[in-house]
Amino acid sequence: MAKAGALLSGLVLGTLFLAACDGGAEPQPSPSPAVERPSPTPEPTPTAEIEKPDPQTLVEAGYVLDQALEVSLDGSDAGQIVVISHTVYGVASTGDPTAATVPPAEGCPTGQAEFQSTACIFRAEVFTYDPASGWTRVFVTPPPRAPLKPGEKGATYGHRGGIQEVPQATKFRVNSKREALVLAFHYCTGVGSGCGAYHEVLTMIDREVKLVGGGWQALLTVEATSVTISNPAYFGDDPFCCPSARRSEIIALDPTTGELGVIATELVACKEGELVGVPEPPQRNTVELRGCGSFEVSDQTVVEPASIGGIQGLRAGDTVRVEYGVGECPEDGIPHNCSWGEVLAATKITVLNR
Repeated sequence: MAKAGALLSGLVLGTLFLAACDGGAEPQPSPSPAVERPSPTPEPTPTAEIEKPDPQTLVEAGYVLDQALEVSLDGSDAGQIVVISHTVYGVASTGDPTAATVPPAEGCPTGQAEFQSTACIFRAEVFTYDPASGWTRVFVTPPPRAPLKPGEKGATYGHRGGIQEVPQATKFRVNSKREALVLAFHYCTGVGSGCGAYHEVLTMIDREVKLVGGGWQALLTVEATSVTISNPAYFGDDPFCCPSARRSEIIALDPTTGELGVIATELVACKEGELVGVPEPPQRNTVELRGCGSFEVSDQTVVEPASIGGIQGLRAGDTVRVEYGVGECPEDGIPHNCSWGEVLAATKITVLNR
């Protein structure tokens, strides 16, 4: 069977198409003027992959690279680059990268950075890609401070005490595209037994890095899609040791907001152990458990067995189990045993070994 077609003007469309016609008939020009149609939209050209720089090129002069981590805080293909580095006080205080020799991390001396010219100062930076300016810094911790003016006292840089160990950066997944960043700094404050770790959980919204959660002396557990941070909540005699309780927070994707946030919180107290401190009213109205913290007691606190003779019958060395509640700090209470105006109050103490 013969086929027929019609040829439209290439000056109008620049394309060919077939038109139906009577079998065996010669192709005839269309009697009606051609209708101009828009040209098909060309397929987008694939964007060239954004080249990742060598992390060493992102490190400021006078700093030594310790760790680099690729993460996608905003869900973009390019993502971000986290760089952890360190320098020494002599360089940070002058801004001169040749002012002092920077040792490798394992050779960093300990102690307070303010008083030792060779004390190491660690920091973490986040770089993101900008089409106009390339890879640019959008976050740095500790934050830098402006140079001191003549006669002004204080540090010329930001830091958290005398940092002793290289901080670590890890990540976990928020959703199918986005990730979150966890930073851990290990350091000592130089006050009492004030050594611990400082943690930060970071996300990115509208090209701005934001702090979602964290804490000092926290216990940290990083899972595939969440992080759990257990912060000391109440303290005994030593505010840097042996918290009576910890407030545990789970940070993950909050389905109600679609953003990273605290989705669950729980107060967990250490409530069973050996008594090392007993009430001595009116100077001391607490019971202290070895390595466990302390609890406020009052005339309302029940002591069992009844043969113990109440609060006054408790002795150091007793093994006890404490039931507690959260109450207001008494006006004559011990300040260090209170946290944000609250105190762990023992409602019942059971002696287990006599």
